Amino acid sequence: MLVASPQIVAMAQQAVDGGAALPASMLAHQDTRYGVPLDSMFAPSPRTKLFGLHAVASIFHYQARKEGVPTFGVMLTLLALLGLVVAWRRPAARLFGLAWLACAVVALGSVLRIGHQRLVPLAIVTHGVRMSVLLPYTWLIHLPGLSGLREPDRFMLLGLLPAALLAGFAAEWLLRRAVAVLVVALALAVLEAGFSGSPFVGTMPTAIPRLDAPIAADHSGSIVVDVPFGLGGGLGIDGRSVSAHALVEATADGHPRAVSVTSWVPAPTVHAIQAHPFYRDLLAVEAKRGPVPTLTAGQLRAARQDALRMRVGWAIVWKPASAGPVIGYLRQVGFRFARKVGNAELYRLAPATGGHTGRSGCASRARSARRHRRALAPARSPRTRPRPPCRHRSPGTARPVPRPGRPHQRQAARRRPRRARGTRHRRQAARRRPRRARGTRHHRARPAPAARGRGCASSWCWRSTWRPAWPPPGRGPLT
Repeated sequence: MLVASPQIVAMAQQAVDGGAALPASMLAHQDTRYGVPLDSMFAPSPRTKLFGLHAVASIFHYQARKEGVPTFGVMLTLLALLGLVVAWRRPAARLFGLAWLACAVVALGSVLRIGHQRLVPLAIVTHGVRMSVLLPYTWLIHLPGLSGLREPDRFMLLGLLPAALLAGFAAEWLLRRAVAVLVVALALAVLEAGFSGSPFVGTMPTAIPRLDAPIAADHSGSIVVDVPFGLGGGLGIDGRSVSAHALVEATADGHPRAVSVTSWVPAPTVHAIQAHPFYRDLLAVEAKRGPVPTLTAGQLRAARQDALRMRVGWAIVWKPASAGPVIGYLRQVGFRFARKVGNAELYRLAPATGGHTGRSGCASRARSARRHRRALAPARSPRTRPRPPCRHRSPGTARPVPRPGRPHQRQAARRRPRRARGTRHRRQAARRRPRRARGTRHHRARPAPAARGRGCASSWCWRSTWRPAWPPPGRGPLT
C-alpha cells in the first residue's frame, strides 16, 4: 500500500473529478476483448521460434498480440504441477495451487475462447454485450469499484508468482532424487524464458535531427502539435491515433507535445481540450474525410489567438498525403512551411505583425538582443573605473593608490577583518584587530589623524584602509 499510494491517490482524485466516468458499453466491450484463450494459456512460448522451432511456436495465438504474451509455457506448467504433487502435504503448496488456479480462471475473461472459437455458455446480455455467467470474471466486473478492470489477461502476471513457487518445490525434489532430469528440465525452460518481442511491433529511429533541428534550437519551450492529433490510449480516445514518432521526438527536442497516449483519457481532459478554439477546430477538420470545412474569419482569428496564447510554435505533419484538410487549416491559422524530411513536413506559426504576440519566443529574442548589445559595448578596465568621492581630502589633492593585485595588498586584505556597519560594531572590530608591526611590508606609514571621527565610506580613503592598533578609539593619543 505504501509503494502504490501515489497511484492510488491519483486514481481517487481522478474519480472525484469525474475523470473515471465512461459509458458502460465501452467498458463491456473491453472486458470481452482481452480474455486469454484456454489452449494458449499453457501453450509453448513463441520465443521458441528464435531457436528454429516454428511449428512449436505457432501453437500460441492471441487476438491482441501487441498487448504481450499471456502464457505460462509448457515447462513452467509441468514443473508447477509436479511441485504441487510432491509438496501436497505442505499447507503453503495447496494455497499456491489454489492461487494459481484462481488467476488462470479469471484471466479467461467473460467469454471462453478455445482456439479461434468464441463460446458463451449461459450467456447474459450486459450493456449490449453477451457474457458468460460461468466465468468468474463476469461477476467480478459487476462488483462496485471493479468495473474498470478492462483487461483480464493481466491476471496472468499475478498467476506467475504461485506457479514459480510451485516449480521451486519441484526443482528441490528433483535435486535430491534426479539431478539429470532437473538439468534437462532447466535447459528446456531456457527455450521459453524471456520475451523476444512481437512481429507486429517494429523499430524506429530515436530522433530525426534534420526535421527536429529547428525545434531543438528554439529554447522558448513552445508547444509542438503533431498531426494526426488526438488523445490516444485505451479508453476515452479523442481524435485520431497518435503517431509513434511524436513520442520519440519529444524526448529529443525537449518541447511539450499537444498529443498524449494514456491508458485512460479522463473526461475533464477531453472537455478542456475541446474548450480551446484551436484544438476544437483542428479536431473538427481532422474528422472530415472530404474538403476543408468552411471556417469564418472570426473562427480563424479566434483559433490563431488561442494558439498564440497557449504558446504553440510548431506543427509536424507525419502523413501529408492523407492530411490535406489539416494542412489547409494550419495555413489559414498562420502556420508557414519550414522544411520536409522524408514523409514528414514541419510548419512554424508565424507571429502577428505589429506589437507583442504573447509568444515566449519574443522574450527569447529580446534577451538575445541585450546580449548582443553588451558584446558590442567597449570593455571597461577595472583600473579606469571612477573612484568614489572622498570627504577627507580636497578635490585638488591626489594620493597615489597602489595597483590592485600586488602581493602586499592581497596579504593585508586577508588579515584585515571585515568591518561591520555601525559605530558600536566598528569599535568592537577595532579591539579585535591584530596589531601590525611597524617597519614591515604590511604596514603603511601614515600620519596619525588629528581628530578621530567616523571612518570614511570610500574604499579609497586612508581612514578606511589603516587605523592604529592601539590605543582603541576613545583611549587617548598614541604614545
